[in-house]
Amino acid sequence: MRSEFLWQDGREVDRWEISTSRDPTESGFWLGDGLFETMLALNGQIFARDRHMSRFIAGLKHLQLGDRDFNAGLDQALQWLDGRTGRIRLTRTSDDHIFIFAKEHELSAKPVVLTLFPTPVESNGILAGIKSLSYGVNALALRLARSENAEDALFKNHRGEVTESALANLLAWDGSTWWTPVLTSGCLPGVTRELLVEYFRVEERAIKVEELHQMQGLALSSSLRGVQPVSQFQGTSYPVHGEVGRLRENFANWREQNLNP
Repeated sequence: MRSEFLWQDGREVDRWEISTSRDPTESGFWLGDGLFETMLALNGQIFARDRHMSRFIAGLKHLQLGDRDFNAGLDQALQWLDGRTGRIRLTRTSDDHIFIFAKEHELSAKPVVLTLFPTPVESNGILAGIKSLSYGVNALALRLARSENAEDALFKNHRGEVTESALANLLAWDGSTWWTPVLTSGCLPGVTRELLVEYFRVEERAIKVEELHQMQGLALSSSLRGVQPVSQFQGTSYPVHGEVGRLRENFANWREQNLNP
């Protein structure tokens, strides 16, 4: 059995077929002009599928890209996974191509170390808050993180507010309340973040970078992570059990019972 599933424009393929044209109307892949959505496959379903699709379609409208039917490809990816836990990535490029990728995925509880990306990001830029293929800043942030023996990097905006990490949303525990940066900070409206706010009493507010050193716990959240503890940020260490562990476990148990909330 192949180690990954590939689907393009209506059919399963052995490898991607990418145009080498540099014509702007035919080169969405090369220009990073398009949108993607990364989802968790769990027990034969895509977790929070309807919410992911709503965000994806909203992103297409934002980028003035027309909608296309991709549900058949997602269903085929689920069939290929055959009940195994997996990651599924849906990509739509501006030159009207649909790519779907799937492979097995392990939900890791390993704590992560964070650093800070030094350059402020634009909180109200045209690509803020959507999963654009233009991922150069995130890729640079991850290279910086690796150079500092960290796994991920947090972004800040021009107001000095933390927004998110290169790969996930941020959660911060102050001893009584879980907080997550408000959407106006420029963070992605993550599906897991949205569910934590709706069902787990996570509150939203602007959080200054320096406040993180006073927090009693940090975590990252995303569809492929669930809730993942942070052990260190810029020299400050955080507990990886206690409240962080409880939130992670409670969310994981709830997710099993609510596959399309």
